[in-house]
This record gives sequence, structure tokens and C-alpha cells, in this order.
Amino acid sequence: MEVKIITSATEFGGLHDEWSSLSAEAARDNPFLTHEWLQTWWEVHGHGEPYVITCRDVASAELVGILPLFRFTVRGLPPATVVRFMGSEQVSSDFLECLARRGREQEVYAACLDAMLADVRAWDLIELQDLEEDAPFCRFLATAGISGLETVRDPGKCCPYLELPASWEMLLKGLSTKVRQRVGYYRRALERKGEVGFEQVADPAALAGALDDLVRLRRDRLDQKGLSSVRVTDAYRSFHGRIMTRMLASGRLRLYFLRFEGERIAFLYLYAGTGRLFFYQTGFDRCWSNQSVGFVLLGMVIERAIAEGETTFEFLRGAERYKYEWNPSGERQLVDMIIPGNTLAAHSLRVRRGTVSLVRGWVRRVVPEQFRKRLQKALSAREADRRDTVPSA
Repeated sequence: MEVKIITSATEFGGLHDEWSSLSAEAARDNPFLTHEWLQTWWEVHGHGEPYVITCRDVASAELVGILPLFRFTVRGLPPATVVRFMGSEQVSSDFLECLARRGREQEVYAACLDAMLADVRAWDLIELQDLEEDAPFCRFLATAGISGLETVRDPGKCCPYLELPASWEMLLKGLSTKVRQRVGYYRRALERKGEVGFEQVADPAALAGALDDLVRLRRDRLDQKGLSSVRVTDAYRSFHGRIMTRMLASGRLRLYFLRFEGERIAFLYLYAGTGRLFFYQTGFDRCWSNQSVGFVLLGMVIERAIAEGETTFEFLRGAERYKYEWNPSGERQLVDMIIPGNTLAAHSLRVRRGTVSLVRGWVRRVVPEQFRKRLQKALSAREADRRDTVPSA
């Protein structure tokens, strides 16, 4: 197997067609591992340089595996070089891993790991974030005997999922009586008030207007949750404007709106994998919060997914109560795997991070919650300003 580490953004960008072919033949189809998603992430949020490991068959030169990483420097004394997954910052890409052709997974995993470990002078710390704990690549790393490997498991980073039955009626029967009644009640209550519309955006020309409404409704949703709507930044708009266009062209975008009397009052934003829908974001007009319009739209989308033959609805990370109202089939746990280099920079960075973690724990115990929320909002605004200045690659 021929293994190469790509550090050129131009060369990474040129892999699109081969990457798409590999994605189509991989055993695990994940929109967050597509070239469209990661290229867009690099254009808007990327920093440092790509560190993409490719594996090719020696006889055919065919691409059989990709480990999509990037490398950047963390300031400090001394500065540290860190390697992470592309897409692991800013945009919440779940189930990141090594992409491999079906049947050659173990061979590809071993080749990529060997390439990383052999290039030890190129990094101080490898942080593989948001791996699915039960995924083959994660299990491979856990049993590969990597010196100093640390697995960080945060119970809060769980991803509920729902195996979809053959019909909407069967799904309703599996819900609690209270939730089943709510599904019918809120739909009928909304229809009694006026004309209700269910819209899927499928026309590229309609995306600009749809993005305007998505941003408006997303900001409203964050404000309702007590979070700062400054998170919806220019970088947010730039990323989603680009990725929606690309994912619509590739057939993966699922963007739905609930309309009332022609006005968009709620949205649900998803991406499609083979047989699976990945629920990415939602939002709704605060004026309609008492009508449970987000709940109504989610039910409509799940009903549509069943009718279209989808097999799994991935709620993605977060243990929000509304997800569990739909009686999910189980949870997928995300973990981070950290490989430290034998360098002073690696040791220093981990000590600094450990100190920060201790301080945060102390703050949570000592500082009043109201003050912490104010501080968090101020820091969120500052972080949003910083993100908007990140240059495109």
C-alpha cells in the first residue's frame, strides 16, 4: 500500500472526485466525512495546514483510504504542534474517523497509524476528537497498543438515534400516550388557526432566501435557550451558505420549513447518508414557542423519512429532552483519543490544560451561576468576533 501525507491545501482540494468515489464504496456513509463538508470547513474555519493521510493500492493506484487531519501550532512555552480531525472545530461534525474502502478497513487503519507514528517529529500531540466509541476505527486504535494513548469519555457527548419502523402508525404506537397525543393535538391546533405548509428546499436558486430565514430562526432559538445569538456569525453564514449549495448538488441536503400563512416559522436542517438522516440543527420563531412548532415540524420530517424508506434517524450529539420524547432506539457515545508525543511541548501543553480544567471545576463550585452565565456570554461574543476574522485557506 502506498501511503502519503498531504500538507498542501491545493492538493487536498483536488481530491474531490476520488474522495467521493471512496465515500460511496465505504461501509459507513457519513456526510461529515465527505469532501464537500471538509473542504468547506477548511475554507471557512481551517487554520495551520492540512495533514491528510491517503492510502492507495500499489497495483491500481486507486484511493482506498483517507484519514482527514490538519496540523496547527498552539502558542506557549514551548509552542506545541497539534494534529486533529478536519471538521472537529466550530461546526460539530460527529462520528469522525478514517475513511476506508469496504473490506480493506484494517489494512488502511494500520497504514494510517503507522504513518502518523513514523512522522513523530511533525507533531507533539494528536487529538482524535468525536470518534464513535463502537466504530471499527475507534476499536482498532483502542487495541493497537499505542504508547501513552488516552481515551476521554464525556457522558454528555452522546448521540441518540431512532431506528425507523415500516410506517408512521407503528412509530406512534411506540411513543408514550402523552407524546402521541401531543403529536396530534399541536398539528390540529395549528391547522385550526390558518394555512399550514410543509416545505422542502430543493431549488438552488431558493437557498439564499432560505439561509436568511434559517439564520433568523436560529438566532431566535438560541435566545430562547438563554444562549447568545452572536454565535450565528458571518463565519456561520459563510460556512452554511457554501455547504448547503454543495450538499444540495450532491443530493445530501435536507432543509425543511414549517410555514404558517406563507411565513416560515420553523426549520429543520439535516444531511442524508445511505439510509440515514443526520439531524443537524433546528430553530423557530419565538412568537410560536407556545404552539410547539419545532415539535410539529420534527414529527413531519420523521414521518416523511419513513415514507421515503430511510432506516435510521440520527439525532446527533446532545441529550436534549425533546429527542427522548421520540423513544430513541439507543445512543452512540463519542470519545476523544489522545496520543502524546515524547516532547517537552506535549508535556507542557497537557499540564497547562490540566490546570485550566482544575480552575474551571473550582469556578463551577465557587462562582454563582448567574455570574458564570454573564461571563460565558461575554466570552462567546469575543470568540464569535475572533472566528469572523479567521482567513479562508
